[in-house]
Amino acid sequence: MKKWFLSACEAVVAAAVLVAGLSTASCEKYILPHLDCTLDTIWAPLEGGIYRISISSNVSWSFDLPSIPAWASVDVTFGTSDYEEAVYPITVEVQPNDGDSDRNGLLKYTSQTLSRTLVISQKGPLTSQDTETTEE
Repeated sequence: MKKWFLSACEAVVAAAVLVAGLSTASCEKYILPHLDCTLDTIWAPLEGGIYRISISSNVSWSFDLPSIPAWASVDVTFGTSDYEEAVYPITVEVQPNDGDSDRNGLLKYTSQTLSRTLVISQKGPLTSQDTETTEE
């Protein structure tokens, strides 16, 4: 009887150790990744301009470089983070629009699991001229 009791006690201790081991493994914190920008859209005039935005993230991210229109540029193309909150100040430069119409472009930026888009909308010469004429 004593031998059986000892085995039962050993089994209870083994189970307690197993549960303690599992509970510490499940205590690892899951961080919900996020990737945000201070703007959704840049509304640029005909003359273009320089715009300061910030991307905040707790994961590594990068701009999809082929998505950046030839008439726009960014001074920072990626950010790295290991689940610590970070803010990346970025300068977006939009060139003057010397085309015939309004133009729109997308700046796509992604992490491993998230994808975001910043839209650039710029007036064209005809649209700007029409606006000035109707305001008179």
